Amino acid sequence: MSNKNGVSEARRSFLGKVAWLITGFIGLVMSAASGLYAIYPALKGREMAAGTANPDLQDGWQNLCNLSEVRENEATKYTLNIVERAGWAETNTQQAVWVLRRGQKIDIFSSVCPHEGCPIDHDQQGFLCRCHSSKWTIEGRKVSGPTPRDLDSLEHRIVQEKLEVKYQNFQRGTDKKIPMA
Repeated sequence: MSNKNGVSEARRSFLGKVAWLITGFIGLVMSAASGLYAIYPALKGREMAAGTANPDLQDGWQNLCNLSEVRENEATKYTLNIVERAGWAETNTQQAVWVLRRGQKIDIFSSVCPHEGCPIDHDQQGFLCRCHSSKWTIEGRKVSGPTPRDLDSLEHRIVQEKLEVKYQNFQRGTDKKIPMA
């Protein structure tokens, strides 16, 4: 069968089916791509990455300073740039840490009070929280105040004469040092 222009009905029907198949295939590919885009962050999970482009610093390790910069018997405050990723959201924050070197021993403490998260300062007697008057020795042990535990020490290492720290937050208000996810 042909119409006035000489195009058969069967040919028109075939081209219509091919067009619908191509449209369906494109729709399927686009749906799959957008679905993966939407759920990928949930599959990947939450991660904390060091605020640096150096591929050698994996799993949250971050350069803090050269080992030679750490002063003997003096608590020194350093600031870290932290990048937290939760799904597609990325948050840049700065966190301070206290570094204390006594001979070959190095201690690194979070500057966040374990009681309610206030900033921790340093004086001649040790560390103190001005919000609720908690005090710690220079070694980070609790002396007085409402703080439930010692200062939170942070994991650290020395790599090629550089001091690296693995920063993490801990639950506040508990007597146990429990890392937050």
